[in-house]
Amino acid sequence: MTTDADRDALEAALPPLSGSLSLPGLEASVSVRRDAWGIPHIKAVGEADAYRALGFVHAQDRLFQMELTRRKALGRAAEWLGAEAAEADILVRRLGLEQACRRDYEALAGEAKDMLKAYASGVNAFLESGAAHPCEYALLGATPEPWEPWHSIAVMRRLGLLMGSIWFKLWRMLALPVVGAQNALKLRYDDGGRDLLCIPPGAQADRFEADLAALAPFVDHLLKAMGGDASDAAGGGSNNWAVGPGRTATGRPILAGDPHASSRSPACMRSTISPAIAST
Repeated sequence: MTTDADRDALEAALPPLSGSLSLPGLEASVSVRRDAWGIPHIKAVGEADAYRALGFVHAQDRLFQMELTRRKALGRAAEWLGAEAAEADILVRRLGLEQACRRDYEALAGEAKDMLKAYASGVNAFLESGAAHPCEYALLGATPEPWEPWHSIAVMRRLGLLMGSIWFKLWRMLALPVVGAQNALKLRYDDGGRDLLCIPPGAQADRFEADLAALAPFVDHLLKAMGGDASDAAGGGSNNWAVGPGRTATGRPILAGDPHASSRSPACMRSTISPAIAST
């Protein structure tokens, strides 16, 4: 049963839709307008201010999701979620995800580092603003931790684990001692540059055909490694597609990315519109 106090606490964590806020570090004034769908439209003179405002807005809307995703990326989710999350934490620690993120950040050019620093300063400005935190923090008895610039890379690497091909790489690793290097390579699609990136009407792209006889020992080995459960062995996929302006009702082209991920609330992507930066 939800009490008035519970409802008040939930509403207190919602971002304000009018008024003015002070954001340290801004070089000029920034306006944020939320449309009917809650999508923030950020208007800033320069990119640094736009990214600083973007970090602030993201923290307003998605702070708990941001921090939980960061914890999953760094192998710290079990601190909040308990023993059931420990196995995933162990995996990302063995993969060295945190070290990889720190190396990625150090290898960035100055402009990219400045972007991530500005974004992080916006997130931290929200944490220091005294605004109410999402209710999940109260339920966990937790306090938000500061956001460092390289943490944004950690979030993207976490999404990469979910949407990338890491599981196929791990399966190939299991296959290597069983079927040998040459046969294990057959599990990796490589068309030698023959396939078409953009397929004209009526054209056919090359298709990968595995040597099933050579891979049969690996399939048995994989099933044993998975405890006989192959329900997730087929994996998934993603696609990207475009529609020309002559085929749309508006006369404008459509470019769409379709990552095949499980449904979740809130979604793993966040729509933001700003003339100063690309939509994210």
